[in-house]
Amino acid sequence: MLVLAPLSVAQLVWPAEVRKWDDFHDLDIAVLHGPRKEEAARSDAPVQVMNYEGIPWLCQLKKYDWPEILVCDELTKMKHTTTQRFRYLRPHLRNFHRRIGLTGMPAPNGLMDLFGQLYTLDLGERLHPYVTRFRLEYFTQMQFDWIPKPDAEERIRKRIEDICLYMSKDDYLDLPPCTEVSVPVTLPPSARTIYDRLATTFYAELEKGAVTAANAAVKSTKLRQVGGGAVYVDGERGEWDAVHTAKIDKLWDRLEEIGEPAIVVYEFEHEAKRIEELLDPEDCMRLTGGSRKRNEVLRRWNRGDLPVLLMQSSQAHGLNLQDGGRHLVRLGPTWNLEHHGQMIDRLHRMGQTKPVFVHTIVAQDTVDEGVVQALARKARTQKELLDHLKRWRK
Repeated sequence: MLVLAPLSVAQLVWPAEVRKWDDFHDLDIAVLHGPRKEEAARSDAPVQVMNYEGIPWLCQLKKYDWPEILVCDELTKMKHTTTQRFRYLRPHLRNFHRRIGLTGMPAPNGLMDLFGQLYTLDLGERLHPYVTRFRLEYFTQMQFDWIPKPDAEERIRKRIEDICLYMSKDDYLDLPPCTEVSVPVTLPPSARTIYDRLATTFYAELEKGAVTAANAAVKSTKLRQVGGGAVYVDGERGEWDAVHTAKIDKLWDRLEEIGEPAIVVYEFEHEAKRIEELLDPEDCMRLTGGSRKRNEVLRRWNRGDLPVLLMQSSQAHGLNLQDGGRHLVRLGPTWNLEHHGQMIDRLHRMGQTKPVFVHTIVAQDTVDEGVVQALARKARTQKELLDHLKRWRK
């Protein structure tokens, strides 16, 4: 079979996991990455593992013998039909006799996310072969958004329930509790002045209806950056100006209060750099670089001798980090429900023996609070979908 997975999962998790299970430890795993990936693709290994970014390369490889089974680990990687990975793989999906998708969050941003994932599994049989028809069937366009029709959620659930199996870890695993804590922080006066000036301009444009979805995303990101303490300078690649240290100071206080190893999650590169300036390099390591360096960082964390593991929010898939600690500190909330939930699941998973705590630093009276509310709305849609699938299976 061919397994598609995020890079860290493909390189680190699948090869390591097969050795843990008596029924699978003798399986050969070929990782299709690096300078010898073509050799791995032509090997006799029964399991080939590759990251999603390698799909265009694989689809153009001459005389590739497509396996019988396709497994999409983190199936949400296929939710956007405009991506290269989807467009290249689409004509080859029929080469597989069986297609399996694994995901803990099939609809992180709403029901629209389901089309690409279900097409990968059934070639459009249940929702529709074409995304435009899917949108018209189940959604109503409102300016820049597609809003589900009143009966859309129930109809979509009915259409997909026969090929979806939902298993909640709460039903099958005896896990310790997981508590999410909001850690408020107040912007200093100088930063508040800058934030309010930017926000006033942005909201005025919104009221006029002159802001496109793309521009709204850019401007709200600027507001989040100001709330976080630094802003990227327009026209300067990677350059940023510091605005305040309120969140960094609060992070330092929280880490001292915790007094145990903690994963610190950041959204923007400047946040990671400012955290690294704050902490001793031996006590704070970032999950980055090649597989050898990443493996060493993960080993230190899971041994419990790395006080702070720095991770970018998008690195949340598939890693087993429960042996190294139980505290997760976010420097700010994320819009992405999938990243939010997956990051928590790095600690709150099988093998965790202690209560897990998730601390999110939220700048008061800023867009941070709106992000938290939006995340809650997305979570409700996600929960309704999964609850239905669970009830149907029972």
